[in-house]
Amino acid sequence: MQEIVQICLHFIWSIQIKIIFLHPQTKGNALLAQLVEQLTLNQWVQGSNP
Repeated sequence: MQEIVQICLHFIWSIQIKIIFLHPQTKGNALLAQLVEQLTLNQWVQGSNP
């Protein structure tokens, strides 16, 4: 039983590590992509009012 618990804890720990490392990169990339899109495709025109 103890061996199964250790395997489960190791599995959960490895998943947490992956989530911790992937989440900030994903969020950072999304923010960067949004900024690039705003600057390249949606140029603001001074004095423009829709």
